[in-house]
Amino acid sequence: MAATNRARHPSGSSKRQRACRSPCSTPQAQAARRIAGFGNLDGLEFVARFDIEKDAKGEDKNTIKSVIEPDHKDYAVIIGVA
Repeated sequence: MAATNRARHPSGSSKRQRACRSPCSTPQAQAARRIAGFGNLDGLEFVARFDIEKDAKGEDKNTIKSVIEPDHKDYAVIIGVA
């Protein structure tokens, strides 16, 4: 079952951002929008739906299913401002 959570760096920093809404769909642009691991999200605050899946070795692996953007109908409720 997918859960919804806010990921936050322990320092609470949310100043760094990634430009994820680029209309460019070249392979280079797509590669630039991919992350290598959760460490790339360090310092970012975002709302996401995630699930726990099994990896190739059968071990649990956290997987981000989708990011809930500010224009999503449930965003304000999830972050607690509605």
